[in-house]
Amino acid sequence: MQRIEHVIAEIDQCTGCNMCTLACSMAQKGAFNPRYSKIKVHQELIGLVTKIEFIEQCDMSLLSQCNLIDSEPLCTKYCIFDAIKFKKVED
Repeated sequence: MQRIEHVIAEIDQCTGCNMCTLACSMAQKGAFNPRYSKIKVHQELIGLVTKIEFIEQCDMSLLSQCNLIDSEPLCTKYCIFDAIKFKKVED
């Protein structure tokens, strides 16, 4: 049996606060700078609604570079709206 790990974005729960991008950049480069983040949140105003989409999401190759805290990526720990989740699935 193989364990598969990946980060899932719940776009409907995302508010665009960018806490995940700051946490990711801190884990990647040790600095709070969205430029270094592996997650990009794009906001686009459409009328009165904000459209939010994740431009780049983590896959297994990116997770291998991530500094895990308590076996989870830092971005999932700092998303207070639970829009980013770390899933572990047994294959």
